[in-house]
Amino acid sequence: DLHPRVRRQRQMCIRHRPFTIQSESGIVLNLDTNMIIYEKNADKQQMPAHLAQIVTALVVLDACDDLDGTKITMSQNPMSYFYDYTNQEDVRYADIMAGDTFSVREYLYAMLLESSCESAEILADYFGDGNEVQFVKKMNEKAAEIGCVGTNFTNPTGLYDSYQITTARDMLKITQYALQNDTFKEIATTASYVPTSKNANHPASNSLKWTHTNTMMDETDQYYYKGAAGIKTGNLESYGRNIITMATKGDISYLLILMKAPFDDEDGELQYYHMEDATNLLDWAFKDFSYVTLLSLIHISEPTRQAEIS
Repeated sequence: DLHPRVRRQRQMCIRHRPFTIQSESGIVLNLDTNMIIYEKNADKQQMPAHLAQIVTALVVLDACDDLDGTKITMSQNPMSYFYDYTNQEDVRYADIMAGDTFSVREYLYAMLLESSCESAEILADYFGDGNEVQFVKKMNEKAAEIGCVGTNFTNPTGLYDSYQITTARDMLKITQYALQNDTFKEIATTASYVPTSKNANHPASNSLKWTHTNTMMDETDQYYYKGAAGIKTGNLESYGRNIITMATKGDISYLLILMKAPFDDEDGELQYYHMEDATNLLDWAFKDFSYVTLLSLIHISEPTRQAEIS
């Protein structure tokens, strides 16, 4: 005899998206169902900008067993790394000075929150044994291990290089992988951080504070989005703006990657289209998507009863 059992399955109802995305590439993942609900040019190669620092962090986390006990001194003027770089506005600093000593954990906070290029350089130098080329090789090996197929890194900072490329889909893979690391997740979703190491020769050592560049986490900012957490932004003046963030409302979470949003509108006015796109996509996802419970029947055979032989 067969009898039915009801099985409940949650699936998502998708509705129309009533807005335009300015970013050239993007992808949105529902973290609860692992379902991609939106993509635009997700396999088109783009520049990661400072998003590359996520992979810099992963290589460091693989290499360092003691994030707090491993201290590194900035032995040179941090700006000397970037004297020859054309667009100085792309270079993000965390106010780290020559002679400052911080733990690896603190450098990771500076890099992942502030997009600190001097932190990326000193970490790459230390964990590449003084050879940045070898460190970048490890970055590319890590990307390949994760399953990236359209990504190539050429530096640990994310600064402009036409050969440094990735895709929105690859950055999704990288970010999902990174979020499995509790240390990375804790750092990348922190709104602000005060380093505990004090440097006597640093004029602002006692007031140093690093704040996340994703202002969707800042309650005082016009782009504040309740429930947003981390993860990374990256801007290059000659290229555009990138953002990776996730957001949670109730028991539903989304992970979003947007790449190459224009810096300016058609009138040359400075814009933050990556933030607007992120807000629109998350609003759409949370408001216009819903779960429905599907009922299905499973037929299960009853166990055969064996006769007792006396």
